[in-house]
Amino acid sequence: MRDQHIPLFIPDIVSYDKLVPYLKQIDENRWYSNRGPLVCSFEKRMEEHFDYPQGGIATCASGTLGIISTLLALELPRGSKCVMPAWTFVGTMAAINAAGLEPVFADVNLASWALDINEVKKLVERDKKISAVIVVCPFGKMVDIASWEELANSYGISVIIDGAACFDSFKQTGKKTTLPFIISLHATKVFGIGEGGLVLSENTDFIDKVKKITNFGIDENRNVPVVGVNAKMSEYHAAVGHAMLDEWPQHRQCWKKLIKSYHSYLGSVSQFSDGYVTSNCILKLDEKTIKNIKQELQGAMECRNIWQLLDDKFENSFKFSQTVVSIPFYLGIDTLVVNKILGCFREDVRK
Repeated sequence: MRDQHIPLFIPDIVSYDKLVPYLKQIDENRWYSNRGPLVCSFEKRMEEHFDYPQGGIATCASGTLGIISTLLALELPRGSKCVMPAWTFVGTMAAINAAGLEPVFADVNLASWALDINEVKKLVERDKKISAVIVVCPFGKMVDIASWEELANSYGISVIIDGAACFDSFKQTGKKTTLPFIISLHATKVFGIGEGGLVLSENTDFIDKVKKITNFGIDENRNVPVVGVNAKMSEYHAAVGHAMLDEWPQHRQCWKKLIKSYHSYLGSVSQFSDGYVTSNCILKLDEKTIKNIKQELQGAMECRNIWQLLDDKFENSFKFSQTVVSIPFYLGIDTLVVNKILGCFREDVRK
């Protein structure tokens, strides 16, 4: 088994035969981008899936471009500041920079792993150049949206929820919000279409603005009233989205079965939940155990941090950056192989 390297993740996207009917539609329509019929119908199906109002969801070419388009749609003062977690995926910071804002880091909460709202309040109260906050949901775990809605209203600043991995958890909570909520449809997510993203909000006027921004800011009269980017979803990615949505109930059951098998031997150190499915197997361990694991594995299986520490002066963020790791977890993985590899440090993991 030591000679067999197991990667962290292998995508499992819908098969070609399920795609064919939608690819044929593209050929018949001869419409490949610029909000074609498949993109528009995919948005409608997503509105039904999430029980959002008509016009409440915009598609985009990636989750990161969804954040950038949202920040541009908010028309924040250029050069103003945007608060974000000091421990997260670097794509959040990339989006802030691309939108012409200055990132400001804050610590995460020990219990939620997400941005600490009390730390954000302190920053906002003493720095009037802060115009926005991006709250990142950790590995698909939902944040307390109501608290962030209250903060946005109380302080008069914009709040965005980066729920990149929350395709299933957001659906399961059934929460509706006027705050922009961004979901990634990257190949590494439970609902992956290769590349893509969704921006959701009950504020349909705002979503309409986001749609314009993803198309260079061009409106229905071919005018350009706002600064935009090219962030449109293609018809091909929408085709994958349609086929994935057709298969989603069965696909979700496969994820649930895999989660159950992992949880049976990882126990409480894994961050799985009974309420939703996720494509990451995240372990919270001590530094000594992580070091022992990596020595035992000797390259047989990936075990690594998938989030970055963006500023090491924050205690909780630094702690998580040293003690949270991801291990191989994907549909079709040979769980017997994983069990044998994990068996060499089973006792360490269960401590």
